[in-house]
Amino acid sequence: MSSARAWVIPQLSPTGRREPEEPTGSELALLDEAVEQARDIRETARREAARERQTARTRGYAEGLAAGRADALETYQRELEQREERFRANFEVLQESAEARWKELCDELSQSVVELAQAMMAKLVGPEHMANLPVSEVRRAVELFGDVDDILVKVHPLSLNLAGPVTRGFRLEGDENLDPGDFIVVSPRGQVDGRVVTRQARLAAWLEDQTTC
Repeated sequence: MSSARAWVIPQLSPTGRREPEEPTGSELALLDEAVEQARDIRETARREAARERQTARTRGYAEGLAAGRADALETYQRELEQREERFRANFEVLQESAEARWKELCDELSQSVVELAQAMMAKLVGPEHMANLPVSEVRRAVELFGDVDDILVKVHPLSLNLAGPVTRGFRLEGDENLDPGDFIVVSPRGQVDGRVVTRQARLAAWLEDQTTC
C-alpha cells in the first residue's frame, strides 16, 4: 500500500478563499522544537549577558578597589614622610639644644675642676714650698740623658746643698735668675725645664685635658 498522502480537494470559504490546511504532527513537532531552541538561545543569551554584566561589575569593583587602595597607600605614605620630616626636625632641635647644654655644663665643670686643682696645687707647690727643691725630679731629669757625662744642673743658690747629692759627677751651678725650688738640666742632647712655673703650667694643662668632656 502506498504511503503517499491522499489528495484532498481543498475547501473554499464562502468568500471564495482557500482555507489554510492544518499542520501535521511532524510539522507541529518541528515548530515546537524550533520554539524550544529559540527559547534556549534567548535564555543562553540572557545568562551570557548577565554573566558579562557581573564580570564587568566585578572587574570594575576590583579595579576601583585597587585604585582606591593605591590612592590610600600613597596618601598614607605621604603622611608618614611628613611625620618623619617633622620628627627629624624636632629631634635635630632637641639634639642641638642638648649638645649646647651639655657643652655648657662640661665647660663649667672643667673650669671648676681646673680651679680646684690649681688651688690644691698652689697649696702643695705654693710660696712656702718653693724653696724645697724637688730632688727626685732633678734625679729623673738627669737620668733622662742616660750615659751623657757633660751635664749641667742649674738651681737657685739656696738649693745648691740640696742638689749636691743627686748631681755628683755632673756640674752644679747656682743661678740667681732662678727662684728657690727651680732647676734646669742642660746637656748636649737638650734640656729639662724644671722651674716651678713651668711645672705648674704642665700640671694645669694636664688637668684641663683630663677634665675636658
